[in-house]
Amino acid sequence: MLICRRRCNRTRWSVLLRHWKSIEKDIAAHIKKEFDKKYSPTWHCIVGRNFGSYVTHETKHFIYFYLGQVAILLFKSG
Repeated sequence: MLICRRRCNRTRWSVLLRHWKSIEKDIAAHIKKEFDKKYSPTWHCIVGRNFGSYVTHETKHFIYFYLGQVAILLFKSG
């Protein structure tokens, strides 16, 4: 019974993690598209809880903030 419970919990977590990654990707895509439309291309957006970055961006075109526990990095390059 305990083994089954652990397997079920692992399966449930893996499904949730896959779903969350999809949501992060969709959020990043939406933000990028909106900024490309409103402020002209080319914007890049990264959304997540744990990532490192090293980017080159245009002057005064860099935003990094947290929304709850999720970080959002948005910058223009090109």
